[in-house]
Amino acid sequence: MKIGMPKESAEYMEQAIELSVPDSLTLFGMYNDLAEAYFYLHDYEHAISAFQKASKCQPTKAITYYNIAQMYSGLKDSVGMTNYYKLFLKHSSTLKDTESNREMIEKAKAFVKKSK
Repeated sequence: MKIGMPKESAEYMEQAIELSVPDSLTLFGMYNDLAEAYFYLHDYEHAISAFQKASKCQPTKAITYYNIAQMYSGLKDSVGMTNYYKLFLKHSSTLKDTESNREMIEKAKAFVKKSK
């Protein structure tokens, strides 16, 4: 910019920004992996936090809400479980029609119904 090349300056700044700020899909993967690491350590609170950050990057990804509900299960927090199972069910239409997904949907529905 200072040497009179605004077009090149803008192009290089755009590239620098793209390199320094990962896209939402990359961030989702990173937070999801972080959450899984905390899950394996049985650190459910940190896992919840990482999954919540992942959900902000991909807000319609239903399985993330299911995972958060499972972390609340580890904490024996039925209110948290219910809230996140409801979010899971809200976005469950985006899931592929597989046996395991149908089982998760039925489990979430049964828990939410029981908690009323």
